[in-house]
Amino acid sequence: MSEELLLPFAYVFAGLLGAILGSFYYATATRVSYFFYSAARKSYPRKRDRFRALIFKPSFCMECGAPISRVYLIPVFGYAFSRARCAECGTRISPKHLVAEIYLAILLPTLLYFGRSWPEALLMTLFAGQLYVSIVTDTRHMILDHENTAFLFLWAAILTAIADGTTARLIGGGGTLVIFGALYWISRLTGRTMMGFGDVPLSAAVGLFFGFPTLLIVFVAAACGSIFYSLVIQGSRNAPAPFGASLGFATLTAIPLQIVAQWAGFLQF
Repeated sequence: MSEELLLPFAYVFAGLLGAILGSFYYATATRVSYFFYSAARKSYPRKRDRFRALIFKPSFCMECGAPISRVYLIPVFGYAFSRARCAECGTRISPKHLVAEIYLAILLPTLLYFGRSWPEALLMTLFAGQLYVSIVTDTRHMILDHENTAFLFLWAAILTAIADGTTARLIGGGGTLVIFGALYWISRLTGRTMMGFGDVPLSAAVGLFFGFPTLLIVFVAAACGSIFYSLVIQGSRNAPAPFGASLGFATLTAIPLQIVAQWAGFLQF
């Protein structure tokens, strides 16, 4: 079969794989929040028990504890089959699950369409999915999971090794690490809470992923998002804002825009 005939099937496969990864990562994000940072952690006093539950406990409703039918776990379609509610207790399922699945289902084939190789496109999709965990934990608990950040660093490092723009990525990651690390320690020494330690490695991973100068646009967008959260949503300029979540949203928005801009010739490594 010719490459032209195989191409549509490759995009369909990429879309299905992206939807599966979206479902996996958002489920992982909610489970990390549930087992490690919510009141449920008291049921698993040892960290290794939490990891065991995170990995091996079958999918369940986090309100009533009822197991979730496998048909409802089918990416995208499961949300419709369940009518967006738990079959046992009727608790509404957030549309965020569906959005997370659709985003990666679109992102992976889009990356391939605009010229990314399969390894590069897959790494970028994994990085985007891993950000779901950062967004959920930071939004709900003002906490960035360090194990999750390690994975973000891993995907960004491998991408740096195999993709174009290695120098720009290293400058972005290293420069961001130094600047945000300095800001963190200044805040500690002065007693002013500007950011948590988790923001430092997360920001460095994003800097490594995008490289210089693209990262500047992403961080400006993230800062604006944090300011909007404090002033508009919280109603006070002194209200704490989840910068990690804002950075995650800015990154998820910037990834497809960067690809299109590079393809159109507006951005060059």
